[in-house]
Amino acid sequence: MSKIIFWCKYLIYNLFAKHQNGHGVHSPFLYELLTEVIEQPHSYYAYFDISDLKLSLYFSKKFKPLKIKELINESIDEKYGELLFRLVNFFKPPNILEFGTSLGISTLYLASPSRDSQIISVEKDAERLKIAKQNFAKLKKTNISVINNDFEKSLPEIFAKTNILDFVLFDGNHSGEEMLNLFLKCLQNIDNQSIFVFTDIHMDSEKEKYWKKIIENSEVTLSVDLFFLGIIFFKKELSKQHFTIKF
Repeated sequence: MSKIIFWCKYLIYNLFAKHQNGHGVHSPFLYELLTEVIEQPHSYYAYFDISDLKLSLYFSKKFKPLKIKELINESIDEKYGELLFRLVNFFKPPNILEFGTSLGISTLYLASPSRDSQIISVEKDAERLKIAKQNFAKLKKTNISVINNDFEKSLPEIFAKTNILDFVLFDGNHSGEEMLNLFLKCLQNIDNQSIFVFTDIHMDSEKEKYWKKIIENSEVTLSVDLFFLGIIFFKKELSKQHFTIKF
């Protein structure tokens, strides 16, 4: 997908996406999700700590083998990182799985709301993981464990550590097909409270195709499309619905 087509799609999303401030939403669960989490305006101390860390990394000259500035620019945008923080802060998942640690920016958003949440983050690039670990230490996050492996190859180790996946972030440079395969394998370890979040769901036509397959899965009851981020829930008490929310 060319950049022109991508930004045209984003323009269409901005023009036609609805339900800001909960308008027109009849589901009490979705209304609460919108007003108390997605559109919640309060700032938290962790936002500033992570922002300062990103800034220091951007101007650092210590990591010559890696193009740190490019990796910082590719890392999750603050707006969506802060949303990850609020999701964890609101739902309080005991365990969190992240595919794609990179420099650990999104991991820090996930780990910061509570020390009681245990994060497992998977990254196959050892150099990036080394920097991520330094970033975790700088912000004194001791509730993060990492796995240096391919995403699918890490699954046996992950499932040995936890029976239920309370919260999963599908990030990293995976294809749409890999995203779907990971989703289907993780689906075996969900319960009614599980939450899955996907990045870059409209980045190309392949991602869009597999995102559609994911939200059509019979286990998914509620899906929320924020264009750069997709969130799905498995609550059996909800009727199956899909919403595109302006964010």
